[in-house]
Amino acid sequence: MQQRKPPIAKSLLKNSESALLAAIEIHNKPIFVYRYEICIVLIVNAWELALKAYIYKFFKKKVRLVFKDGTTKPFLECLKCVKSNLEKEFYLTSESIESIYDYRNNVIHFYGQKMDSVAFSLLQKNVLLLSNFLKKYFKLDLSNKTDLVLLPIGFKKIVSPVDFLSNDSYIKNSNKEVKEFLNKLVERVDRLQKEGIDDSILVSYKMNVENINRVKNADIIAAIDNKNEQKNKIQINKFQFSDDPNAKKIKIDNEDDIFKTIFTQNRSLVTKYMRENFICKIDKKYYKIRGDFEKDPNLFRFRLSYPSQPEKGGIPFFSKQVYKEFEKFYKKK
Repeated sequence: MQQRKPPIAKSLLKNSESALLAAIEIHNKPIFVYRYEICIVLIVNAWELALKAYIYKFFKKKVRLVFKDGTTKPFLECLKCVKSNLEKEFYLTSESIESIYDYRNNVIHFYGQKMDSVAFSLLQKNVLLLSNFLKKYFKLDLSNKTDLVLLPIGFKKIVSPVDFLSNDSYIKNSNKEVKEFLNKLVERVDRLQKEGIDDSILVSYKMNVENINRVKNADIIAAIDNKNEQKNKIQINKFQFSDDPNAKKIKIDNEDDIFKTIFTQNRSLVTKYMRENFICKIDKKYYKIRGDFEKDPNLFRFRLSYPSQPEKGGIPFFSKQVYKEFEKFYKKK
């Protein structure tokens, strides 16, 4: 009696799960040559199998997976097919998958480049996304089967992607392929933002990468000025001054820096902004509230005309955070 073949979707899922777990196990080995290259190949393979399982299950026989010549539907066509069905809820996942797929296809150009932090971030994000995908659409919860995690533990620290954007940036002397790949990541982030999706295609880091002339509010902004390499900078918009010796510290090169990046609103600008954006009468109540804010060093500072002679006074400036505080007293138009 001929043995029945196992259901196709079930076989695809089993192999996808095996590839995913193999990638995690290999990544966590303390010594392994070509760690990221092999792990990323396995994750791409795991995604391909999972996408084909989805197509087989949800498209029934409307989409052909296996052709007459024995070949199967190409990876990117599978991705496009699933994306067309899930639409916006799959946009983030699709962009992250395409990023790791691009990395795999271009990995030969990354040898000798310091790309481990990007590879790690893409790898871990796709492990999480794939795990969620299997759980949501196939009720396959890998957390019940294993305690495996991606462990960034070792004798060297994982380098932050922000290091790629600093004045001593790794990207500065990188080859053309590395720059093109990282530019693609930025373009994908931009596309997601235009769709109203704030989550990142990388794990562990929430980054807002924009042209320096279009920097918006974020906890940390890496602003890239393509016209001047030396002006690449990290801008911190949300902050809290503290006299706590255990508080995290940031370095401010000179007093001018905080008035260029943090305390940028003079009293006239604040009043004008309130008139234009809030239902606000410029009366005693307004001046009383503003006066109270001027007692808060996190909202208000004097830019001294003569730093060595503070008794001569200076020009008052507010942080943009003051508008958030005004929202407690006034409604926006």
